[in-house]
Amino acid sequence: GAGPDATPVFTTTYDAFGNIVAETDALANTTTFAYDSLNRLVQITDPNPDGAGTLASPVSKIEYDAAGQVVSMTDPLNRITRFEYDKLGRLTATILPDPDAAGPHGLPVMRREYDPFGNQTATIDALGNRTELEFDGLHRLIRRIEADPDGNGPLTSPITTFEYDAESQLVSTADPLNRRTRFLYDDLGRLVTLIGQDPDGPGPENAPINHLSFDIIGNLLAQTDAVGSVTQFEYDNLYRRVRIIEADPDGAGPLTSPTREFEYDVDSNLVTAIDPLGRVTSFEYDALDRLVRQTDPDPDGAGPSSLPVTSFTYDLVGNVLASVDSHGNQTTFDYDNLYRPMRRTDPDPDGAGPLASPITRLTYDIASQLTAISDPLQRTSFFEYDDLGRMIRRFDPDPDGTGPLASPTTTMQYDLFGNNIATTDAEGSVTRQEFDALNRVTRVIQQDPDGDGPLLSPVSSLVYDAAGQLVASTDPLGRTTQFEYDGLGRMILRTQPDPDNEGPLTSPLTRSTYDLVGNLLSSQDALGHTNSFAYDALHRRIEVRDPNDDVTRFEYDSVGNLVALVDPLQNRTTFEFDGLDRVVRETNELGDSRQFEFDTEGNLLRSIDRNGRVIERQYDKLYRKVGETWLDGANRVRQFDFTYDVASQMTQASDPDATYDFIYDDLGRLTEATHDLASLTPNVTMQYSYNAVDKLLRTETLIGGIADYVNDYVYDGLYRNTQILQRGAGGNAVAEKRIDMRYDVASQMETTERFADLAGTQLVAATHYTYDLASRLTELAHAKGGTDLAGYTWLFDAGNRVTQATGLLDGAANYAHDDRNQLLSADYDFQANEAFTYDENGNRIGGGHDVGANNHLLSDGTFNYEYDAEGNRTRRSDITTGAVTEYEWDHRNRLIAVTERASETGAATQVVRHTYDFRNRWIGASVDTDGDGPAAATDRIFVYEDNQIVLDFAGSEAEDLAHRYLWGRQVDQFFTDERVTSLGQSGEIL
Repeated sequence: GAGPDATPVFTTTYDAFGNIVAETDALANTTTFAYDSLNRLVQITDPNPDGAGTLASPVSKIEYDAAGQVVSMTDPLNRITRFEYDKLGRLTATILPDPDAAGPHGLPVMRREYDPFGNQTATIDALGNRTELEFDGLHRLIRRIEADPDGNGPLTSPITTFEYDAESQLVSTADPLNRRTRFLYDDLGRLVTLIGQDPDGPGPENAPINHLSFDIIGNLLAQTDAVGSVTQFEYDNLYRRVRIIEADPDGAGPLTSPTREFEYDVDSNLVTAIDPLGRVTSFEYDALDRLVRQTDPDPDGAGPSSLPVTSFTYDLVGNVLASVDSHGNQTTFDYDNLYRPMRRTDPDPDGAGPLASPITRLTYDIASQLTAISDPLQRTSFFEYDDLGRMIRRFDPDPDGTGPLASPTTTMQYDLFGNNIATTDAEGSVTRQEFDALNRVTRVIQQDPDGDGPLLSPVSSLVYDAAGQLVASTDPLGRTTQFEYDGLGRMILRTQPDPDNEGPLTSPLTRSTYDLVGNLLSSQDALGHTNSFAYDALHRRIEVRDPNDDVTRFEYDSVGNLVALVDPLQNRTTFEFDGLDRVVRETNELGDSRQFEFDTEGNLLRSIDRNGRVIERQYDKLYRKVGETWLDGANRVRQFDFTYDVASQMTQASDPDATYDFIYDDLGRLTEATHDLASLTPNVTMQYSYNAVDKLLRTETLIGGIADYVNDYVYDGLYRNTQILQRGAGGNAVAEKRIDMRYDVASQMETTERFADLAGTQLVAATHYTYDLASRLTELAHAKGGTDLAGYTWLFDAGNRVTQATGLLDGAANYAHDDRNQLLSADYDFQANEAFTYDENGNRIGGGHDVGANNHLLSDGTFNYEYDAEGNRTRRSDITTGAVTEYEWDHRNRLIAVTERASETGAATQVVRHTYDFRNRWIGASVDTDGDGPAAATDRIFVYEDNQIVLDFAGSEAEDLAHRYLWGRQVDQFFTDERVTSLGQSGEIL
């Protein structure tokens, strides 16, 4: 119209014979075509990608034989694909480019065979695997015989058969397991009934039947699924679908059938979509029928929020040049002359502030293969391909630029069919895969963990049935899990490895049942305990019934949002949604609500918890959270601030109690973290270095700029952490520590040895681990030399529940459970036995336990309890003595204070206060042992590496360091506690 865009003009040029020799698009990019003397297309020259730049125009060439058949095609990288024909002009061979040039692979050749009527009767792939096709007298495919998966092995070729009626309509298919699907048609040849495979063969279940009905011109009017749920469709006079009426979710119940409506413009573009709640989404188009504006439903109806609008602009050939979100933030896209995306510019994070818009760049070769990606920090990854266009090498960014580290390189190898048979990572570890003739992975061979040492490469194997379903998986220890399926391909039985092989235990079995549309109806564990599930007519789960026959129920609105959850005790939690289906209110059984407010892009702006505490969140134009404000009424009580680099890596996080600064290498790995805790005078800095596959090699720690501990990590070929060394680095004295770890072939830890020196001569303790064939830890033994320090054994039932725990010093404890896996009794050797009972929702009852609404424990017979509206315990009162413990919580529901009183109105006898950082890690405790008395509080300050405390200070100065804790790389893998009394002297290792 009157806008700035011109009318797109496309021009075509012809030669004297009418051949198109040039096409110029609306952006003046020209593609040219060349022909031979027989007017056959022999060359296509695409536009130069960068105009007058360094790149050349991609050229593709075509050659013919005397009969006019294409015999070769050469792509812009001069990779040649050749074609061979028989005397009837039928394609018999396709010869692809040599994938590795002078390498060991030959030319991949795919061949075809035909019968005298021209039906293709066989295909032979590049690996020689043969698929045969059989036809009836009417040249209809009746049988497909795939390649034998294991050659001379026990498996046979999968066979699929097809049957037709007199009208040549397909009426049945039988898969390689002879599971039959049938098709019925009306007199106009339209499919009206689909009868699926019978799930259990001769068993009691019926085959699923789906029905379809049409109007006289073929519009689908109704679809009835296998459980009788009907979806109806209505059309306008131009046969455009204007209404979808789904099944009534509860039949004769109060709910109605959800209805969706659609409106169109005169060009049949969708302009309005109305959901079952009457919420309208509208669409606007330009004169070329391209979407230029989408207006989503009003989030809050008559509230202050505006309609979210997203807009798009295009170039003259239809490439999206810019998208503008509902906040006006614009993302732009640049293309080369081949219309390949070259650059993406995201919104400027801070508008007129100092930050720049992040830009991502892409580079291609002349065949349009992606060869490089540069992120907003100009960190570039490169990609190489073989002559079949398969990626064979990936170069990640150089982690330290001009430093000594090299770019991590990953290489991939393929067979002639394109299966990935080997991957070599940046450290040289190779993972190999083997495939059967149907290109299914049958073996995975991992890297030998110790090279020339005694360990072997872990090997896993997989077995399939004729339909390609996984029926067995064997791990590197030879433990096999088996799978069985019903006639619809749904897993109905999983058989896990026998835990004790020849012992009394049997293989655990897990069973599943389904309805005719695939909804899970029941799940039975290895002990025969069953959970069952019920659904409405829209296949939404409305009921879960546990093995004790207790029921949890779910309710939905007409668009499928969960609006209520009712537990077995009838505690009801409800959820309210805005016009964009975001939860804006959650209300529990006690009538206490949480409220949530969002912007039009879905960012959570404001939340009000059940105690009325307000948290507001601030975002930049890239929707990165840059601030979090806690309010008490109109007063700000806490502020968090966050900053990022142009690649959206967090560079600083701060609140009143701690500030953290982060530095990264060019692979995006954290290389330095500085901890500035308000209660600790010196900063603590941790520096990290990695190997080429991102495994942590070293941590170097400085306290107030003075070197403290250094951790070195060693890995085997499978990147299992086999050794940790801790030492000093010339600053503070650090006790030497060494941890050695060994694993079995399935990567289960077998042995851990702790030493008090780096040479490994001063053994502190060794730990041995024993597992059953179900990978359950059955024995843990700690020893030093020939002396047992501690030992534990465990027995399990088929449901993996501990039935007995025996300690070297503690004797045995025997456990019994109910069908819901709740502990019923514990019988001990050296202490009083215990028994437990529960209500329908799993709350413990009996023995003085009193459970109130919303599952709050009000009393356990010894103490009475009170809670705030968020469910945090606020008071514990001793029933006998009247002593009271009070609890305080912050806006994130973190425990910030515990106060002890001898009576409800008595003075505080002890007060403990806690502080946290932005990640909710506990970084400080202040303990006032006499509460309101004269004694001063003592402080503990904690410094973390990841989620583990590594430094523990008993005061605010470096000299107050009290403990160094050494952890492994696994979750909660604690090894040593060094008790520090002086920075100039190594501490005692506990």
